[in-house]
Amino acid sequence: MTGTAQTCSRCIMDSTVPGLKLDQHGACQMCHSHDRLDRTYYSEQDPDKKAAFLATIEQIKREGRGKPHDCILPLSGGGDSSWALVQAVELGLRPVAYHFDNGWVSDIGRQNLETMTSKLGVPLKTLRVPWEQLGDAFRACLEASIPEPCLPCLVAVFSLAYRASEIEGLRSVIFSSSPLTEGIAPLGWSYVDGRYLESVVRAHGKPDTLGAVRDFNRLRARHLMAGALLRRTRVIMLPLYLEWDEPRFKVRLRDEYGWIDGGKHADCVYTPFRTHLIYKKFGYDLRRLAPAAQVRAGRISRARALQYFEDNPMVEDVDNRAMVLERLGLTATDYQRILDAPHRSFRDFRTYYPLIRRMRPLIRQACKRGLLAEHVIDKFED
Repeated sequence: MTGTAQTCSRCIMDSTVPGLKLDQHGACQMCHSHDRLDRTYYSEQDPDKKAAFLATIEQIKREGRGKPHDCILPLSGGGDSSWALVQAVELGLRPVAYHFDNGWVSDIGRQNLETMTSKLGVPLKTLRVPWEQLGDAFRACLEASIPEPCLPCLVAVFSLAYRASEIEGLRSVIFSSSPLTEGIAPLGWSYVDGRYLESVVRAHGKPDTLGAVRDFNRLRARHLMAGALLRRTRVIMLPLYLEWDEPRFKVRLRDEYGWIDGGKHADCVYTPFRTHLIYKKFGYDLRRLAPAAQVRAGRISRARALQYFEDNPMVEDVDNRAMVLERLGLTATDYQRILDAPHRSFRDFRTYYPLIRRMRPLIRQACKRGLLAEHVIDKFED
């Protein structure tokens, strides 16, 4: 099916997705990916899968005997990671929380980090990169004219699992995000790997920024192989295995722990800037990802999700934009130049994409064994 006005008949993804593919029923490739993940991992309603998941939890506990902690949990202060921390503790795990300070953490995010870890008695460790280099990496991504202005943070957050594993000597990392809840970002909307970030910074950043990126980047091939094969780091995306009802768990977080709900991604003040920039420059709306996942899971109706976007058009927060530009040392003229620059993508830089395409069968086996995050290969299947 071709044309300029296609919309998936099942979810709400549309022709703003480069390479949108609709089957004979009008369902898109992201819906098929969602179903594959749901069949493979979701355990709440399947006794055998649930037993296997609980066996994994018991294995983590055994591996942690004699140690202060038995797993690592990346924590942002947002709803999903805060709920994952609650779930990990209730499963009897002894996590140590790790936070990456991306330079854009909101006051709400910081308060939630302190609230959740103190209430649950979980130690919190924060990893930072000097702002001079980290800010320059964000500027480099804007100057590169790519649709991943958050690439430094994305690489750092996924690297966090492997960095924390090195530091703590622990195998298991409990993640709070999953494509079943956050949505499946199409390849044309978002691509992440460590070589990509370094290539962008090399082309558009300062020389010392590249060194800083290399220091925190664990999404290079050698680091991933060391994590998967030597340390056997196990990445577990908790929402793939448990019921993940956001409206319900947010009530409990607020009532029992004093967690503050500032809205989706309220823990990061860069998010509104990023979302509007991508919409204005590239023409797609990142806000569709999570509702699309909720529609696929049957939590909300397709009509309701579509109506939300009819009623809530994209509106720029000009104060937020001014704050971000000031922090990055950019002017309004710079911003307009960035918006007007020709579109580029990961295909214009050095990446692992060709290698990933060739190694799909091997990577999928690593995902199934928990050596890589369960969804990392899925968007490359179609």
